[in-house]
Amino acid sequence: MSDDELQGNWRTQLAVIAAMGARPCSGALIVLLFSYVVGVYSWGIIAALMMALGTAITISGIALLVHSASHLAIRFSKWQGFNVNPYWSLGIMLIGGIVLVIAGLLMFQSVEIPQTMGSYIFGR
Repeated sequence: MSDDELQGNWRTQLAVIAAMGARPCSGALIVLLFSYVVGVYSWGIIAALMMALGTAITISGIALLVHSASHLAIRFSKWQGFNVNPYWSLGIMLIGGIVLVIAGLLMFQSVEIPQTMGSYIFGR
């Protein structure tokens, strides 16, 4: 398939955007329901719109970051760079592996449940 076939025309792209945006946000629905129950429905609508604006700004910022990072990656991929000893890359991989193992051990150690926790949960 060519690039044009994958992207489609503007109607297809608009339909994809509308389908993604038509999904209701559960947080906005909760805010609207709560504001209706409390009696300040207009503030709930404003809050839901501000949530949508914040989401739009965040997603647009991420899209711009990804777009510029892809251009930067393409520019760096064309750069020939300099020759590095292959043992340096092995050393960096080894250090990265050690860091991951240490992080995993620390996370495992942090979730250890004390023996008295069961009696506390059941009220004994």
